Amino acid sequence: MSNNRPNTPITLGLIIFSILGLISIAAFIIDPYGEWSFVVLLAVLVTGWFQTRRKKPPV
Repeated sequence: MSNNRPNTPITLGLIIFSILGLISIAAFIIDPYGEWSFVVLLAVLVTGWFQTRRKKPPV
């Protein structure tokens, strides 16, 4: 176990965003017209929007 950190640290939001993306794709493939795919896709869009808002530096 070394404490060397990579140059580009992966944020927790990015991990959650990628996991939600994979879940939404899987849900859409399994049940394209189900309500779960829509709910998860909406959650992915909201998470992505918060990620883009958070990365902007404060003015």
